[in-house]
Amino acid sequence: MDDISAKIKQTGVIDLEKEVLTKTASFLLGAFILTLVLMLGLGGWYLAAKNTYKNLDSKVKDLDSQLATLSDLEQEYNAFSGAVNNIQNALNQKKKWPYVFAELSNITPKDVVINNFSVDESGKAKIDATAPSLNSLAKAIVAFSHDKEDPKKANPVFKNTTLTGFSFGGGKGISFSLSMDIAPQTTKEQK
Repeated sequence: MDDISAKIKQTGVIDLEKEVLTKTASFLLGAFILTLVLMLGLGGWYLAAKNTYKNLDSKVKDLDSQLATLSDLEQEYNAFSGAVNNIQNALNQKKKWPYVFAELSNITPKDVVINNFSVDESGKAKIDATAPSLNSLAKAIVAFSHDKEDPKKANPVFKNTTLTGFSFGGGKGISFSLSMDIAPQTTKEQK
């Protein structure tokens, strides 16, 4: 009987070992399948993320090229805008000069000769002229300082007139220089 009970015990141990091995194999197979599914899922996610990265990188490069184009267009616009401003300033200056020269012609005493008339960018004018006498020089200074029609008023075109220098020219008269501001054109002068 010992043999039989030993065989029964042995059979029970073998069945138990088979059952443990079967469960272990099933668990390992499940773990392997789960790992395989997770790896496939992660691989798919990686490929999708890589594709998204490529698409975003392509869009960023496209936006960079558009930004460079916009920067070039902005520079061209600024240059064009500056040119338009220069043209506008030139047109405004063109309107200004007829009334300046009309006033210059109107107020210059007949015996005074203007040798040079210049204006800098700030609107400051300089006149180099020659007068035959001190009396003519005084008339020129008064003419550029006061309104010809109403001597009590300042000249409407030339403001802040100053005698900057004079010299006796040895028989050629008196050379002198005046500096002044040119007033902005008013409605009265535009007519």
